[in-house]
Amino acid sequence: AYLWLFLPPLLFQAALSVDVRSMAPDAAPILMLAIVAVVVATGVIGLAAAAVTPFGIVTCLLLGAMIATTDPSAVIAVFRDVGAPARLIRLVEGEALLNDAAAIAIMGVLLAMLTGHGGDASIGTGLRELAKGFSGGVVFGLTAGRI
Repeated sequence: AYLWLFLPPLLFQAALSVDVRSMAPDAAPILMLAIVAVVVATGVIGLAAAAVTPFGIVTCLLLGAMIATTDPSAVIAVFRDVGAPARLIRLVEGEALLNDAAAIAIMGVLLAMLTGHGGDASIGTGLRELAKGFSGGVVFGLTAGRI
């Protein structure tokens, strides 16, 4: 329910306040934070949870994927209040908008592994889901923006 009902309006509201043109020069670090950092956080959390719980590694990695993408709304508000550099605010805002797609792709692969759909559980499938989520969001956003 969270992914399909609550997340889209939150992302839409956040996207309305973001200046995409000012983020373009920072695309590489934003994507690094949004994708690579989510994968690393998922792995670290999953491995740590697997070490201290009786659950399997896939279940623990699924927990890691769910909590790896915390929403930095409070951090952004504090940054604005204390006068943090504009680039730092842009990096955090951009990462916040894009990290959910990476987590959803990771969760899709892990859920396929848990449910026994092994053919759907691969890195290639995860990358395809991630690309589909990013490109679908861009196309939908551009279309909605033009309308």
